[in-house]
Amino acid sequence: MKLMSFKKNIALLLCGVVFLGGCGGSEEAKNAQGVAGKGAGQQMPAIKANTMQISKGDQPLQFEYPARVRSIGTVEVYAKVSGTLLEQLYTEGQYVEQGTPLYKIDPDKYQATYQEALAALEVRKANLMQAERNWERSSTLFEQKALSQKEKDDALAAYESAKANVTNAEATLQRAELDLGYTTITAPISGMSGMKLQDIGTYVGISGNSTVTTITQVAPIHIEFAVADITLMNTIARMRSGGLSTEEIKIKVLDRMNNVLDEGVIDFIDSRIDETIGSVKLRAIVPNEKKMLMPGQFVRVGVEGVKLQNAATIPQKAILQTSQGVFIYLLKEGKAQMVPVSIEQSIGSDFVVTGLFEDGDELILNNLMMIRPNAPVQADNGGK
Repeated sequence: MKLMSFKKNIALLLCGVVFLGGCGGSEEAKNAQGVAGKGAGQQMPAIKANTMQISKGDQPLQFEYPARVRSIGTVEVYAKVSGTLLEQLYTEGQYVEQGTPLYKIDPDKYQATYQEALAALEVRKANLMQAERNWERSSTLFEQKALSQKEKDDALAAYESAKANVTNAEATLQRAELDLGYTTITAPISGMSGMKLQDIGTYVGISGNSTVTTITQVAPIHIEFAVADITLMNTIARMRSGGLSTEEIKIKVLDRMNNVLDEGVIDFIDSRIDETIGSVKLRAIVPNEKKMLMPGQFVRVGVEGVKLQNAATIPQKAILQTSQGVFIYLLKEGKAQMVPVSIEQSIGSDFVVTGLFEDGDELILNNLMMIRPNAPVQADNGGK
């Protein structure tokens, strides 16, 4: 009996402990819920962030493309008269001006022909003077009825023939003078001279053996490249329609270190798009006064003067990229507003973007990972 009474007392004691413990736990839960309720009712503190005003308008874009240098033209220099090459007057590979002597052909034969033509002209002139005097006398005698009509006509014919002979002799002399001048072969254009194609002592001027060298024009010179950017393609369309002058688009020729070698303008736009790569061919012309660009050389070209309408240039750090797209945060009425944008181009540490923002909007620049849409934000540009 005592054992049963002891077990009963122990059971009653445990029930009391459990009851008291349950009551105490319920009170703590109520207290925790009350604290949580108070915290939820309070407004979150504003996040401080740097801001800047957006300037929306026409934004300049920059493009770079691989390009190749092309000569405007290459001409063959050939002997216009036949003869033996006596002397080479230029250094191969050097720049020569138009009219620079390149070779000398043996002039003796042509000098003799010139002297002969000169003497023949003097004879023809003397005959003309005699025929003119005879014609004047015949005219006077005919008026005095001392000369027949036939004799007068013969005198006139002799005079006219003498004049024609002088004209013919002058042409022969001119041709002889030209041939004599052609014994000095000169550069037909300014450019870089090529290798010699004939050795000294060679008889030139006959069929298949008249070309002595080549000259490649290098100043000015062409730069060819192809573009596929939609923005630049739209600019090209404006240039074709006359809405934009080609002189407004500047071309800079760059080396591998981005040093500017020369500057020029676009002088040709192809009339069709290459279907294989979806690009259109352009050509620029540059002065190349320093002769630094050579035909066949690979370079890069920078295209400047293209502008994107209704766009803004903003720091890259202000861009928030998510799985849903690219966004920026605008500060409006003290709260962060998420706005989608499209990145059009990267220029240095900035992006050129378009989107549903307006000129003068306040752009949030930092602490983007701490900000949520409609979260309170305080502009703090003191440490910007």
